[in-house]
Amino acid sequence: YLLLIIGLVAVAPSIGKSMSTFPTLFNNFSSLSKQGDNIKPGTQIVTGVVLYYTAHHEYPKNLDVLVSDKLLDEIPAYPISGLPYNYSVTSGGKDFKLCTPGIISPQKCVTSESGNFDL
Repeated sequence: YLLLIIGLVAVAPSIGKSMSTFPTLFNNFSSLSKQGDNIKPGTQIVTGVVLYYTAHHEYPKNLDVLVSDKLLDEIPAYPISGLPYNYSVTSGGKDFKLCTPGIISPQKCVTSESGNFDL
């Protein structure tokens, strides 16, 4: 997963959209890369979503695309419950939202503008 993060940082300048689309995400990548293989499942998914966006200039319609595009080996489940994360494309396709399963309280969600991708 560290290679995914390094790859995203390397290709970020070629994104058609301004990097300001993901200001917080890019600011957090240096701290994520220091975690190495200990990146949490939700953060792995966010990384895959942003890599997909980099390649396709749109957010994936569902998370399964991340596996078919070989950005992730599998879509990880939420570790405590084993349930899937909730993902949706928002703002008319201009953003995404990834949340812990609905039965988890309090439910945590992240978007491209989130200050913390620790899910």
